[in-house]
Amino acid sequence: MRSVALRRLRARVRPTARHVHLPASSSRARCAEAEEARARCGEAAEEDRLRNERARAAAALREEQRSRVLAALASGPRLVVDLAPAYTALMSARHRRSLSQQLGRCWALNRRGAGPLVL
Repeated sequence: MRSVALRRLRARVRPTARHVHLPASSSRARCAEAEEARARCGEAAEEDRLRNERARAAAALREEQRSRVLAALASGPRLVVDLAPAYTALMSARHRRSLSQQLGRCWALNRRGAGPLVL
């Protein structure tokens, strides 16, 4: 009798792994969290792959533009914009700023063009 009572007391005090059961809901919740984490990892990997692909495409485009501009420098037509100090002295600060913005846009569009000019 005493040994049975001791076994029961030990079982209450120190439950073994086989006596401890997690509720089904917490087990399901952990599985769902693990699935969500795996999905997030997959999405992150896909985003990284797309980002790298876009970066490679942008690098290829820059290299193509660079080669076109270098070819134009070697043998392309030249365009000169004369901004003599006498003319710019007659312009207000606002007009000079506007002119510099227009020249910047022309320079950028020229670089992207199929047959860039030498500015």
